[in-house]
Amino acid sequence: MGEKRRRNGSLITKGGLISAFSIGVALLLLIRQIPVTNLIGDEGMGYFAGAYQLYMVFVFLTAYSIPTAMGKMIALRVNRGQYKNAGQVFKAGFYFCLILGVVIGILLLLFSGVLIEQLLKLPLSKLAFLCFIPTLLVVLVSGAFLGFFQGMGSMMPTSVSKLVSAVIQFVMCLVIGYMVLSYGEKVAVVLNENSYASAFGATGISLGILIGEIFALVFLVLLYMAYNKSFKNQVIRDTTKNTESITEIISMLLVSLLPFMVGALMLHGNVIVNQIIYNHTMVAKEQLALATEFGIYYGKYHILTGIPIALLTVMAGNFSNVYGKLIARENYYHAKRFFSDGLKEILIVSGVSAVILILFAGPFIEIFYKGDSVTAIKMMRIGSVAVVFYGLALLTKAALWGHGKIWISNITIIIGLVISALLLKILLITTDLGILAVVIANIVFPLIIFTENILILRKCQE
Repeated sequence: MGEKRRRNGSLITKGGLISAFSIGVALLLLIRQIPVTNLIGDEGMGYFAGAYQLYMVFVFLTAYSIPTAMGKMIALRVNRGQYKNAGQVFKAGFYFCLILGVVIGILLLLFSGVLIEQLLKLPLSKLAFLCFIPTLLVVLVSGAFLGFFQGMGSMMPTSVSKLVSAVIQFVMCLVIGYMVLSYGEKVAVVLNENSYASAFGATGISLGILIGEIFALVFLVLLYMAYNKSFKNQVIRDTTKNTESITEIISMLLVSLLPFMVGALMLHGNVIVNQIIYNHTMVAKEQLALATEFGIYYGKYHILTGIPIALLTVMAGNFSNVYGKLIARENYYHAKRFFSDGLKEILIVSGVSAVILILFAGPFIEIFYKGDSVTAIKMMRIGSVAVVFYGLALLTKAALWGHGKIWISNITIIIGLVISALLLKILLITTDLGILAVVIANIVFPLIIFTENILILRKCQE
């Protein structure tokens, strides 16, 4: 009966208040892009997308999994009453994040020209990308504080700090974006180059994101200072004699981070991979055309389909928490039942979302956005089915992680990324689909992952 009760309830509600915060933050960050796209236009969104997605690659390579990894390491020591060692983990994580952020920041500053001009083929994205270099440092340092609070058993600071960041970003992206765009319009007139206005607009949005992350970090630091006195008292009472060294902890942190970083990078890195392939293959086009076309894809299609995908991501996370515990207890019968129920729920939510996006593509695009609506509507009608495949890919990935198949899950993602990238290249060379080829590649990517995952899961569940 206990297992049956545990299965009751939606995957949306299983995470309780934390899930509600996660969904709210994800939706706010995505919805923010609608007025932002209208402010800076499709071309400006193309410049922003290139800079932002390139920045996100380094976030996934460094900061993405730090709170989880540090949280687990701290929680393990706290449960044993080893508060000195828990404090050492926080110190090690903090120093690691600070040094890593500074070193990577310097490298990105030195090689920003190569990354933006040679790799991305969008020189006017450079100013926006430079704004993300300090943002990466702030996010890394915030990750250390988040790891501390998670290790102490509280997810609320994580949720609240992300909400603070999202709200500030929403406001600042529009305010700073408008101010910098206005300045860019004057520069464009002086230099007789209209694209400078769009590039400055993208830079203003990037600055808004930086300000939001700084506010979140300040909130976490103040919260840590308020809690630190209580934590120090626990450290004083700790009788642990063998204190772990900072270098030893950093080496353990790196080992635990690696599989999570690779998986996150591959699953969320297809946007920047697609943009790089698109820009390099369609190099005959002017920078304005490349930025505008990808701006339509990212600012309209990617954002609107991303709204249900954000909900599905939270659902998959809630599923993973329960499914992993059932597998750990070797309760395979209920685990299989729970997987089946989760699959049905994901299919219902993703299927309904896809149908709504297809049927109301026209009204959504015309009501929410300015600029080119014909291309965006066509993208929505062709590509909304990707929502279903993303839901299935996320759920089966979570199930594989529950079975301890983290690296196998990463391999299926890498294979999906390679196949979809090759398909995109072939379509761009052999057809006149243009930016619609990116939409097709975005459909194939999660479909390949889901197909691989479900075949592996069948063997795991036998």
